[in-house]
Amino acid sequence: QFHPTTFLFNKEKSSVFLITEAIRGDGAILKNSNNESFMRLYDKNENLAARDIVSRAIYKESNAGKLPVYLDFSNLKEIIQKKYPTIYAFCKNKNIDITKNQLPITPAAHYIMGGIKTTEFAETSVKNLYAVGEVACTGVHGSNRLASNSLLEAIVFANRATEKILS
Repeated sequence: QFHPTTFLFNKEKSSVFLITEAIRGDGAILKNSNNESFMRLYDKNENLAARDIVSRAIYKESNAGKLPVYLDFSNLKEIIQKKYPTIYAFCKNKNIDITKNQLPITPAAHYIMGGIKTTEFAETSVKNLYAVGEVACTGVHGSNRLASNSLLEAIVFANRATEKILS
């Protein structure tokens, strides 16, 4: 799963801090190195596009990571400290006041699901070994894993595995 807006604060160690996507829902705007809002070029939902679309757009606008892309909070000056105190404090601790400055961001791999290929009944290539939940590669998820996907997958495929075992 992609997380499009992470603050890369230590490039040498690839240290990132995830900036919640809700902040774009509240009005934060993605801008390129020319200070242009660019998401309208990639999706009709602009800054509210799906994670994979936003991540790919940021990567393209950054010229494959060579130029900075920013998250502009100027629309949120009145609410940023109250609604997002952890983000505000973290950035302030890194000497960036997001009420006054844009935050350099980059996409990051946030979550990985699936490594063990399974059938629709959670069967693996090893006889009598089943895999369910986030360890399983079922093929039902794309680039936009949601918080509830793992629970749904665990319930559905555990049930299917149980049916197969008991049959």
